[in-house]
Amino acid sequence: MPNNNVINDELIEFCHLYNLPIQHLGKILRDPKVIPMIRGKAFEFSVCDRLENLLDNETWEVQKPFINPQLGSHDEDVSITHRNTGTKFTIECKLSAKGEFKKLANGYSIKVKCMRSRTLGTTQVERLAPVLGVTPQSLSVHNDQYRPQDFNFVITSLANAFYETDENGIFVWQPNEQGQIFLATKYGENLSNEEYQDRAFADMYIARSQDIAITTENNIQCTRRQCTTPTNCGFIPRGY
Repeated sequence: MPNNNVINDELIEFCHLYNLPIQHLGKILRDPKVIPMIRGKAFEFSVCDRLENLLDNETWEVQKPFINPQLGSHDEDVSITHRNTGTKFTIECKLSAKGEFKKLANGYSIKVKCMRSRTLGTTQVERLAPVLGVTPQSLSVHNDQYRPQDFNFVITSLANAFYETDENGIFVWQPNEQGQIFLATKYGENLSNEEYQDRAFADMYIARSQDIAITTENNIQCTRRQCTTPTNCGFIPRGY
């Protein structure tokens, strides 16, 4: 368990460093514009912790890199490296989309948004296009979408699909009736809301980037109107 005194000292130091009024820190963190960023970043650390627990430490090195994407580098969420061979895999961490749980005729659907947090500008498009093996025109059309080369795997969690925004604009755990049935079926009946929330958050799924790209083999259609090859453009859709 983390040491509360250490955490408190780090928070105080952080607030002093950035001139944050510590007496209002709780309200700052609960702001509807702030919560999604915090939860998205926190999920990266949760994925890192999970991989460290699952993978053999003598075989794999799990890292949470600190890279400033504003400097032109890809914002690498988590990486795992095979110690003997040096083979490295990068992981993109994406929470499921808020409130996007749906009951379908043949099962359930939970949407995951997998898109860049920053749209590529003209300069970045010109620089990245030859690196990614596409034309600047094509990259401009898909300037907030990933290519499979951007990362090896994407990992998501179910929980965010059961959050809604309340009348005050705050994110709250609020599965609808069908969501409650799904959770009870998947994790067992008569659990508390907190238990369902924790189990859904810990329920993570992984996919290879090449398996979710728009190709003729994957039968995925690009929805960009200006895309000239909508069945085979090679970009990863913004959402599933």
